[in-house]
Amino acid sequence: MQTVTDAGVELTGAQFGAFFYTTHAENGESMLLYTLSGADREAFDGFGHPRPTAIFKPTFDGEGVVRSDDITADPRYGKNEPHSGMPQGHLPVRSYLAVPVVSRSGDVIGGLFFGHPDPGVFSERSERLMLGLAGQAAVAIDNARLFEAAQRSKLLLEQRVLERTRGPRDCA
Repeated sequence: MQTVTDAGVELTGAQFGAFFYTTHAENGESMLLYTLSGADREAFDGFGHPRPTAIFKPTFDGEGVVRSDDITADPRYGKNEPHSGMPQGHLPVRSYLAVPVVSRSGDVIGGLFFGHPDPGVFSERSERLMLGLAGQAAVAIDNARLFEAAQRSKLLLEQRVLERTRGPRDCA
């Protein structure tokens, strides 16, 4: 995903980009910063996890791309406490592009987010490129998950065969 995030920054002209991975925590879903390009990780350390605000929700729900020439002029922007806008110390963002990364199963894996301090940086072409890149990333993540599941199944099968080969008294 780092390669995907780096490529997204280069292809779109973004100043920075990030991939947030959706995890399923006991108290509900959470979005974790997984990769970052064009900025130091410390730039995000003080902000916690993104919340499903009106700006972030479409991406984390897999509803589609959010592209804004000036996110500060978007009617969905700045409506959520405690910040009601850009948190103090946040990287400056005017141009905003967010693309969901959706598994073949339809589950939302996470989201690719790109920003730039100048307005009007991202185009329809940027959007199409990131949709393609997000699709390829989803396939790669799905394949990695399938490989891990196959490895776990193989180990479990080997363990069962070993236990049956030993017999009940050999296992004691």
